[in-house]
Amino acid sequence: MPVESPSPATARAWDSDSTAGSKLPARHRRRPSRVWPRQSRPLTRRRCSGGNAWAAGRWPRPGGELVTGGSPRYRIYRTADDRFLAAAPLEQRFWERFCALIGLEQRFRDDARDPAVTIARVARIIRAQPAAHWQARFEGEDVCCAIVRTLEEAQAEPHFRARGLFGHELQAGERSIPALPVPVAPKFRSAAPAGFPALGEANPLLDET
Repeated sequence: MPVESPSPATARAWDSDSTAGSKLPARHRRRPSRVWPRQSRPLTRRRCSGGNAWAAGRWPRPGGELVTGGSPRYRIYRTADDRFLAAAPLEQRFWERFCALIGLEQRFRDDARDPAVTIARVARIIRAQPAAHWQARFEGEDVCCAIVRTLEEAQAEPHFRARGLFGHELQAGERSIPALPVPVAPKFRSAAPAGFPALGEANPLLDET
Protein backbone atom coordinates (compact mmCIF):
# COMPACT_ATOMS: atom_id res chain seq x y z
CA MET A 1 0.00 0.00 0.00
CA PRO A 2 1.46 3.39 -0.92
CA VAL A 3 2.36 5.68 1.94
CA GLU A 4 0.31 8.81 2.19
CA SER A 5 2.56 11.85 2.31
CA PRO A 6 1.79 14.25 5.18
CA SER A 7 0.72 17.80 4.79
CA PRO A 8 2.98 20.41 6.44
CA ALA A 9 0.50 20.60 9.33
CA THR A 10 0.66 16.85 9.80
CA ALA A 11 4.45 16.87 9.75
CA ARG A 12 4.54 19.60 12.37
CA ALA A 13 2.11 17.65 14.53
CA TRP A 14 4.34 14.58 14.42
CA ASP A 15 7.41 16.59 15.36
CA SER A 16 5.93 18.82 18.05
CA ASP A 17 3.07 16.99 19.73
CA SER A 18 4.13 15.09 22.84
CA THR A 19 1.27 12.65 22.41
CA ALA A 20 2.78 11.48 19.09
CA GLY A 21 -0.17 12.02 16.83
CA SER A 22 -3.18 12.64 19.05
CA LYS A 23 -3.73 15.97 17.30
CA LEU A 24 -3.30 14.68 13.80
CA PRO A 25 -6.16 15.30 11.37
CA ALA A 26 -8.97 12.82 11.81
CA ARG A 27 -8.39 11.23 8.39
CA HIS A 28 -4.93 10.15 9.59
CA ARG A 29 -6.18 8.83 12.90
CA ARG A 30 -8.84 6.70 11.23
CA ARG A 31 -6.32 5.04 8.93
CA PRO A 32 -3.17 4.48 10.97
CA SER A 33 -1.64 2.17 8.39
CA ARG A 34 -1.44 5.09 5.97
CA VAL A 35 -0.01 7.64 8.37
CA TRP A 36 3.46 8.89 7.55
CA PRO A 37 5.85 6.28 9.02
CA ARG A 38 7.93 7.44 11.96
CA GLN A 39 11.09 5.87 10.56
CA SER A 40 10.86 8.04 7.43
CA ARG A 41 11.06 11.32 9.31
CA PRO A 42 14.87 11.66 9.46
CA LEU A 43 15.02 11.09 5.70
CA THR A 44 12.22 13.61 5.17
CA ARG A 45 14.08 16.17 7.25
CA ARG A 46 17.13 15.72 5.04
CA ARG A 47 14.99 16.10 1.94
CA CYS A 48 13.59 19.31 3.36
CA SER A 49 17.13 20.59 3.93
CA GLY A 50 17.99 19.72 0.34
CA GLY A 51 14.83 21.42 -0.89
CA ASN A 52 15.72 24.61 0.96
CA ALA A 53 19.19 24.46 -0.54
CA TRP A 54 18.13 24.03 -4.14
CA ALA A 55 15.03 26.19 -4.07
CA ALA A 56 16.13 29.03 -1.82
CA GLY A 57 19.90 28.78 -1.76
CA ARG A 58 19.87 27.96 1.97
CA TRP A 59 22.47 25.21 2.13
CA PRO A 60 22.80 23.18 5.34
CA ARG A 61 25.85 24.14 7.39
CA PRO A 62 27.89 21.67 9.47
CA GLY A 63 26.99 22.34 13.07
CA GLY A 64 24.34 24.86 12.09
CA GLU A 65 21.12 23.00 11.33
CA LEU A 66 18.69 20.75 13.17
CA VAL A 67 20.29 17.49 12.00
CA THR A 68 23.84 18.71 11.36
CA GLY A 69 24.77 19.52 14.96
CA GLY A 70 23.09 22.87 15.45
CA SER A 71 20.62 21.53 17.98
CA PRO A 72 21.36 19.96 21.37
CA ARG A 73 18.67 17.43 20.50
CA TYR A 74 20.63 15.86 17.64
CA ARG A 75 24.30 15.53 18.46
CA ILE A 76 27.08 13.16 19.44
CA TYR A 77 28.45 13.84 22.93
CA ARG A 78 31.76 12.63 24.34
CA THR A 79 31.72 10.73 27.66
CA ALA A 80 34.27 10.77 30.49
CA ASP A 81 36.03 7.65 29.14
CA ASP A 82 36.22 9.04 25.59
CA ARG A 83 33.29 7.00 24.32
CA PHE A 84 30.38 8.65 22.56
CA LEU A 85 26.67 9.08 23.17
CA ALA A 86 24.51 9.47 20.07
CA ALA A 87 21.55 11.59 21.15
CA ALA A 88 18.49 12.26 19.00
CA PRO A 89 15.60 13.28 21.31
CA LEU A 90 14.12 15.61 18.71
CA GLU A 91 10.48 15.39 19.73
CA GLN A 92 9.48 17.34 22.80
CA ARG A 93 8.45 14.37 24.93
CA PHE A 94 11.77 12.66 24.25
CA TRP A 95 13.67 15.88 24.95
CA GLU A 96 11.92 16.43 28.26
CA ARG A 97 12.71 12.88 29.41
CA PHE A 98 16.30 13.21 28.24
CA CYS A 99 16.71 16.45 30.21
CA ALA A 100 15.27 14.84 33.32
CA LEU A 101 17.52 11.78 33.09
CA ILE A 102 20.74 13.74 32.69
CA GLY A 103 19.72 16.33 35.29
CA LEU A 104 19.77 19.32 32.95
CA GLU A 105 18.86 22.47 34.85
CA GLN A 106 15.52 24.03 33.97
CA ARG A 107 17.04 27.23 32.63
CA PHE A 108 18.81 25.31 29.86
CA ARG A 109 15.86 23.20 28.70
CA ASP A 110 14.34 25.81 26.39
CA ASP A 111 16.91 25.15 23.69
CA ALA A 112 15.25 27.55 21.25
CA ARG A 113 16.42 30.45 23.41
CA ASP A 114 20.14 29.80 22.94
CA PRO A 115 20.99 26.41 21.40
CA ALA A 116 24.74 26.91 21.79
CA VAL A 117 24.44 27.45 25.54
CA THR A 118 22.27 24.35 25.96
CA ILE A 119 24.66 22.30 23.79
CA ALA A 120 27.61 23.36 25.94
CA ARG A 121 25.81 22.51 29.18
CA VAL A 122 24.62 19.10 27.96
CA ALA A 123 28.12 18.35 26.70
CA ARG A 124 29.59 19.13 30.14
CA ILE A 125 27.07 16.89 31.87
CA ILE A 126 27.63 13.94 29.51
CA ARG A 127 31.41 14.44 29.68
CA ALA A 128 31.33 14.10 33.47
CA GLN A 129 30.35 10.40 33.45
CA PRO A 130 31.61 7.30 31.61
CA ALA A 131 29.66 5.48 28.93
CA ALA A 132 28.59 2.71 31.32
CA HIS A 133 26.88 5.28 33.52
CA TRP A 134 24.84 6.66 30.63
CA GLN A 135 24.10 3.19 29.28
CA ALA A 136 22.55 2.26 32.62
CA ARG A 137 20.83 5.63 32.90
CA PHE A 138 19.05 5.35 29.56
CA GLU A 139 18.33 1.60 29.77
CA GLY A 140 14.63 1.01 29.12
CA GLU A 141 13.95 4.70 28.60
CA ASP A 142 12.28 6.09 25.48
CA VAL A 143 14.74 8.89 24.78
CA CYS A 144 16.28 8.02 21.38
CA CYS A 145 19.83 7.75 22.75
CA ALA A 146 22.52 5.09 22.49
CA ILE A 147 26.16 4.60 23.32
CA VAL A 148 28.16 4.20 20.10
CA ARG A 149 29.36 0.60 20.11
CA THR A 150 32.84 -0.61 19.34
CA LEU A 151 33.27 -3.28 16.67
CA GLU A 152 34.13 -5.79 19.41
CA GLU A 153 30.88 -4.98 21.22
CA ALA A 154 28.91 -5.15 17.98
CA GLN A 155 30.10 -8.66 17.09
CA ALA A 156 29.09 -9.85 20.58
CA GLU A 157 25.66 -8.21 20.44
CA PRO A 158 22.97 -10.89 21.10
CA HIS A 159 20.74 -9.85 18.19
CA PHE A 160 23.62 -10.04 15.72
CA ARG A 161 24.83 -13.35 17.11
CA ALA A 162 21.34 -14.87 16.99
CA ARG A 163 21.14 -13.96 13.31
CA GLY A 164 24.65 -15.21 12.59
CA LEU A 165 25.59 -11.87 11.11
CA PHE A 166 29.30 -12.40 11.78
CA GLY A 167 29.21 -16.17 11.35
CA HIS A 168 29.64 -16.14 7.57
CA GLU A 169 33.30 -16.31 6.56
CA LEU A 170 35.69 -15.79 3.70
CA GLN A 171 38.41 -18.43 3.55
CA ALA A 172 41.79 -18.74 1.87
CA GLY A 173 43.77 -21.81 2.81
CA GLU A 174 43.82 -22.05 6.59
CA ARG A 175 42.89 -18.44 7.12
CA SER A 176 39.42 -17.00 7.45
CA ILE A 177 37.79 -13.69 8.29
CA PRO A 178 34.14 -12.70 8.81
CA ALA A 179 32.47 -11.75 5.56
CA LEU A 180 31.19 -8.19 5.83
CA PRO A 181 28.77 -6.96 4.86
CA VAL A 182 26.33 -9.82 4.49
CA PRO A 183 22.54 -9.79 4.17
CA VAL A 184 20.76 -9.92 7.53
CA ALA A 185 18.28 -12.49 6.18
CA PRO A 186 20.09 -15.87 6.00
CA LYS A 187 18.20 -16.93 2.86
CA PHE A 188 20.12 -14.31 0.89
CA ARG A 189 23.54 -15.62 2.00
CA SER A 190 25.53 -18.29 0.19
CA ALA A 191 25.41 -21.72 1.82
CA ALA A 192 29.15 -22.37 2.10
CA PRO A 193 32.02 -20.09 3.13
CA ALA A 194 33.30 -18.21 0.12
CA GLY A 195 36.92 -17.75 -0.86
CA PHE A 196 38.83 -14.65 -1.81
CA PRO A 197 41.69 -14.25 -4.28
CA ALA A 198 45.25 -14.56 -3.06
CA LEU A 199 47.51 -11.53 -3.29
CA GLY A 200 48.73 -11.22 -6.87
CA GLU A 201 46.55 -14.06 -8.14
CA ALA A 202 45.16 -12.01 -11.01
CA ASN A 203 48.46 -10.38 -12.02
CA PRO A 204 48.93 -12.66 -15.08
CA LEU A 205 45.69 -11.31 -16.47
CA LEU A 206 47.24 -7.86 -16.53
CA ASP A 207 50.15 -9.13 -18.58
CA GLU A 208 47.77 -10.43 -21.23
CA THR A 209 46.27 -7.00 -21.93
